[in-house]
Amino acid sequence: MFKRIRQRWRKRRQARTARLTSLSKRPVLPQTNLAVPEKPTPTVSKPVGTVVPETAFIEPPTKKARIFINYHDEQHRPLQQPDIFVSELGQRLQITIPEIPNYYFNAMTGITSHVVQTSQVVTLHYRKQTGKAVLIYCFDFDDHHLLKIPTFAVGPIDTEYYLTAPAIADYRLYLWAGKLRGRFSKQSQTIVCYYRRTNWQLVQPVNYLVTITTTTSIYPEPEQHQPHPIRLPRGSVWKVFKEVQTTETTWLFLGGAEWIKKSATSRLTSQPSLSQ
Repeated sequence: MFKRIRQRWRKRRQARTARLTSLSKRPVLPQTNLAVPEKPTPTVSKPVGTVVPETAFIEPPTKKARIFINYHDEQHRPLQQPDIFVSELGQRLQITIPEIPNYYFNAMTGITSHVVQTSQVVTLHYRKQTGKAVLIYCFDFDDHHLLKIPTFAVGPIDTEYYLTAPAIADYRLYLWAGKLRGRFSKQSQTIVCYYRRTNWQLVQPVNYLVTITTTTSIYPEPEQHQPHPIRLPRGSVWKVFKEVQTTETTWLFLGGAEWIKKSATSRLTSQPSLSQ
């Protein structure tokens, strides 16, 4: 069996060798550089006047919008002409808040982040600025002391005010300086009211001497019931600076907080001589 296999293998080997020998005896052709022609690209001619459509994105038309901006005060009255500008739906809505003299911005209505209507109204609301205070002082006209704590009034700028002098017990308004009627402004204003005691009928400055005709008490003010502990002796001479006639009697002012009744004195017509 092995012998047969060897014989077959030997025959195959001989046949392969013979085939290779026959191939080696064939003539060798010279090599040439012959390029293989490329396949021509067909050209497409376009007819004259024909437009080749191209694929492109066409934006949809946008809608225009008008924005009206009003400027109103607290009573919804217009402060100036409204502004109008043109935008497009969906665009961001940005508004500049202008300054208006004597007013400050308070609120806004109709505002949105984007334009949502073709005719959109936005209203800016302003309030009037507060003016400076009008101060009121109350003084005693005769001795110039302050009768009460000062008061004041405030209100919107450029608006009218109507004030009255404060009522003070046992005093009547004598005169005032300043405007009880006016307008609040950017500057503070002052009103000074002067009062006189209700029972003082006549007040006049004087400059003369009196002698005490009877020992008399000294009072801190006219019509006071509690005198000073010291009394003026009879025959003493004093200088008088003011006379006050009340509904009851006449008082003489000696300076400081010293008042005596005129009925206890006698006016000197000549300068008294000094004793040695």
